[in-house]
Amino acid sequence: MAYTALTTVANIQAYFKTVVFSATTKPSTTDVSDWIDRATSIIYAKLSNQYVIEVTNVDDLLQLKELADMYVLTKIRQVLGISQPQLKNGKTMSYTEDQSEFFKILNMYDEGKLRLLNTDTNSSIIQTYSYNEANDICPVSSKSGTIW
Repeated sequence: MAYTALTTVANIQAYFKTVVFSATTKPSTTDVSDWIDRATSIIYAKLSNQYVIEVTNVDDLLQLKELADMYVLTKIRQVLGISQPQLKNGKTMSYTEDQSEFFKILNMYDEGKLRLLNTDTNSSIIQTYSYNEANDICPVSSKSGTIW
């Protein structure tokens, strides 16, 4: 199933004052579009564990747009050889560290540390287990419903 991209080439272009993307530049508009599609796919695949996909709430989409932008900007900076963000210790972040930051933030949604407040969650079954006298594991309670 195809989803609406979380950002656009025009949104990404706004981050660059002196670089204009076209069919003949490196990276090209096709490259940028492909990275946007990849970011959208990665984000929605990860969020589908917790949320009903496709996200449609405007406020929640703003969070996801920033995350998609982060992924695409790292790819562009790498192709253009543009310096990575500077860390507090004065060192420059590597492309690998920059990309891992994207995945770290994405995992925070899966762990419940970050949430989409206006998007429906997936229903889940929550079960609690306990040991009985024979040291067998047996369910002691179960709840079906929506998380959060």
